[in-house]
Amino acid sequence: MAGDISHFILSHETLAVALDHIQHYLDSTQPHMTLCQRDLAFYYNNAEFKTFRKDSTLFLVMDVPITSDNLAHNFQLYDVIKLPIAIPEMHGYYSMLATDITTIGSAKDADVFIQMTDNRQPLNDIWHVSDVALTFLDRNRPTCTRGLMEGNLSEIKATCRYRVHKSAHPRSVLRVHGNTFLLTNITELRLHCPGHFQGQEQGLALKPFISLIATVTKFTRINFASYLIYIFAMSPWI
Repeated sequence: MAGDISHFILSHETLAVALDHIQHYLDSTQPHMTLCQRDLAFYYNNAEFKTFRKDSTLFLVMDVPITSDNLAHNFQLYDVIKLPIAIPEMHGYYSMLATDITTIGSAKDADVFIQMTDNRQPLNDIWHVSDVALTFLDRNRPTCTRGLMEGNLSEIKATCRYRVHKSAHPRSVLRVHGNTFLLTNITELRLHCPGHFQGQEQGLALKPFISLIATVTKFTRINFASYLIYIFAMSPWI
């Protein structure tokens, strides 16, 4: 079972004392290990547990996650989004980062990166190091993951590699965040913004094979190529 432990069965004081005992045991025998969670609400609402009874005594066995000091950090997750890069003076070719990395976990004070591929990612707040979706990489060794996180172009070239594709440069629209978009290989952009341009649709001609960051106002309709997007977020047009 998981979560929904009754406070009548396990009081706050009893749970806090039990966690203190576990941490004291770790400090004495495995000083590099620590509890993942000290918040009592986590154990009442999320922890897995089992119960059994002997005579008139009810026993409750709870899974208490522990971790090493090196992993006892709040890792920030970053999505890896690959974009096509035009090859100068070579029309009909473009290059693309050759990696299956889709997500990177990083914490400033941790000695490791967490690498995830093919959009596989655990769903729980606390992850098991044995999860096959996770790969832990030494932060001090050159890897594709480290190159991407540090923006080291030489390391990216050596460890991630690129592939050259012989085809027309793909047209794409990527939402960066909110109502900000990255437009790639878009030659014409048409905006319809009530309250702007005297209520008329405004057309903007863009140079081909460039990328453009655009942030648009609320209640804006954007037409470009085969894409049609409505924006309802608050932000001025840039």
